[in-house]
Amino acid sequence: MTTSLYRRWTACTMTALLLSGTAAAQSPGTLLVGGFGQWTHYDKSWNLDNSNLGIGFRFGAYIAPNWNIEGDGSYTSASSKSGTRFLNSPSSASGGNVKASALSTRIVYTTPAAANRPSVHFGGGAVLESFRDSSGSAATYQFGFNGLAGINVALSGLVLRADAFGNYLPSADGRFDFGLQAGFQFSPEVPVLFGGGPRTRTVIAAPVVWWDSLDTPLPGTLELGGFLQYTRFDDSAGRQGANPKNGIGFGVRAGVFLLDPRWEIEWDGYYAGKDNNVPFGGGFNPTAAPTEVNAHAVAMRLNYNDALDVPGGHLGQFIVGVGGVRTSYKFVGGTGKGSVSDTFAYNYGVSGLLGARVGISNRTALRFDGVLDYMPNSQPSGTLNIILRGGVSWMLGGARSQAVAPPPPG
Repeated sequence: MTTSLYRRWTACTMTALLLSGTAAAQSPGTLLVGGFGQWTHYDKSWNLDNSNLGIGFRFGAYIAPNWNIEGDGSYTSASSKSGTRFLNSPSSASGGNVKASALSTRIVYTTPAAANRPSVHFGGGAVLESFRDSSGSAATYQFGFNGLAGINVALSGLVLRADAFGNYLPSADGRFDFGLQAGFQFSPEVPVLFGGGPRTRTVIAAPVVWWDSLDTPLPGTLELGGFLQYTRFDDSAGRQGANPKNGIGFGVRAGVFLLDPRWEIEWDGYYAGKDNNVPFGGGFNPTAAPTEVNAHAVAMRLNYNDALDVPGGHLGQFIVGVGGVRTSYKFVGGTGKGSVSDTFAYNYGVSGLLGARVGISNRTALRFDGVLDYMPNSQPSGTLNIILRGGVSWMLGGARSQAVAPPPPG
């Protein structure tokens, strides 16, 4: 009798914890997917009209009950102020002559909240802001810091989220852009999306080892890593007369394993400072040709991890991933007429990854990847960059699965 009541009480308590209000959405490994509308006030030094509305999307995952990592991207069709020029693009009465975008990655803390009560969150991280004129011939981008604060309101199956944000850009003479955004987000279970059943949620954030019985990391595990890479740049990478040489670069990554830890959402970025691979600017004015083409890219992918037998008894995983990438180039040098020194080009595309992770201790692994980045809209033709990477990953946090025992019949 006592055992039966205890089991019933335990089942009811765990079910309430996992399904109530914001608690279910905060289990380590929970995926966040959302979209939003945005209003941005740009620093007056940009000479942009500040009646700017845009749209954006967001992906993230919880690493602990009240902490998540997320990345978002936004696009705004802006206009230069009347009588001014931005990136050599004249003002337009119809507006929309400047294409503005931003990519942000941050860590967010959400305050605990009772069921059916709003919660408040605060976050901070990095941002990459970009501007391009309507012709696509001139572009600029800058790195900086991003911060936001907002509120979540749980609805039926959705969360209404509103934020105030600010971007401080030390690489653009300390300019400060700020604004408001609001939209909806939800937490799909990846296996269900691909035809599988729901997974057991996790409730204990106290793992002892990296690999669990399925030879996979624990839900909510954070993967942090660095890598060296060799890049074979496409002949159309950069711009006409200014293509980067093939060679070595370096980068960093961060990923979160989801409720089904075979799936991981991951962000990474690299930098490769290279000489111009086109002799004398490809027939253009030799003194105007840039001497360097510095490349970098940021990407976000959804990875599938499967157990891999590694010689020597090491635990390992085979990795397949796909997502989006934004590749950027800065042109340096060149002094003659028509010089493009200190100008920029960037493109968006698709990134695919094949890799392997080899555990060398409880929380350390070697990571090897091959990456294809394809940018269909680059000029004068689509660009396919081929990348080989090797590095080290460190695994932090995570939560073991705990099944909820069903009550006995009767």
